[in-house]
Amino acid sequence: MKPLYVLNDVHIGVTRSAGTTPTSAYALRQRIIERFGELLEQQVGNCHLLINGDLFDEYQIPQHDLLKTYMLLTAWLADYEDASLTLGLGNHDLSKDSTKLSSAEFLGHLLERAYPDRVQVVKGSAALRDGMYMISHVPNQDLFDMELEAVPEGTTYLFLHANYDNGFAAESDHSLNVSEEQARKLADRGVTLVFGHEHQGKQALGGKVLIVGNQIPSSVADCLGNSEKFMLRITDTGPELEAVWFAHQDFARVDWEDLASYQGDAMFIRVEGKADAAQAADVVSVISKFRSKSSAFVVTNAVRIGETDVGEDLKITAEDVRSFDVLGALVDLLTEEEGAVVKSELEKSNAQ
Repeated sequence: MKPLYVLNDVHIGVTRSAGTTPTSAYALRQRIIERFGELLEQQVGNCHLLINGDLFDEYQIPQHDLLKTYMLLTAWLADYEDASLTLGLGNHDLSKDSTKLSSAEFLGHLLERAYPDRVQVVKGSAALRDGMYMISHVPNQDLFDMELEAVPEGTTYLFLHANYDNGFAAESDHSLNVSEEQARKLADRGVTLVFGHEHQGKQALGGKVLIVGNQIPSSVADCLGNSEKFMLRITDTGPELEAVWFAHQDFARVDWEDLASYQGDAMFIRVEGKADAAQAADVVSVISKFRSKSSAFVVTNAVRIGETDVGEDLKITAEDVRSFDVLGALVDLLTEEEGAVVKSELEKSNAQ
């Protein structure tokens, strides 16, 4: 069997604002594309590459980044005549408006047209090869649950772009979830579930749930909680994780009082430590000056002021905010009759 390599959550075209300057944010964007090209050449080679969602950071990315990605993939396909590509679409790759063609879909159409026998784009579900099956991001949880129920018999590897056992994501249309019960049901059939979407790698159910984690960090949050990041390779002998990123080379935690004298070359820096209220302005000033001179991509403020953590390194992400169901939360606070009135008025407003 030709080896299958799995990349996920590359997020080409990402634009970070927190912890960056305009110059460092642009440098990070370019580095992600460069690193993607390096992985194609150094790790993948003459193999089958599966991109398990979120090749791009938004449904529309800068044309420069789109063109560069196209050039990298076509050069790789041209260099390796037996190479093949499966492009699975993730939630960041698609617009919530189904009438809009995303950058990832556009790229997929171009690649399929240029290499019809070697490129496959998955939007929905599709059989891949050798008992492998894929479900991409779909518009909502109900459709996703239907796709999970329809996974064919004989599937040995199921590739998904979703959360695993995350109750907060279960009701969010832009972030899907596989419950532990659903995973067990599939695992009992001999299926190994391989997840994209979550950026931190982990395993569950005795290895039958394999969350690979992303390979190329684009934020300080991506660097937390792991000393390495891995690319997945599947061969006749089973799945193997190959380290492609190391925290000690790229990530540093620095106390704010030591920041002025920091001489390291980490590209992602989390500024930590404690300060009292009178020092709060000093913390902001020190970090701001460091950012303006540093070559690091991202420098986040996680300093605790007194008993309050007011840093930028928040636990909630922008995607969490976008996917929060405001109407659902409001209705939960109302009586059944009040909720019915609110929904009725919104329906009238939307109809106008």
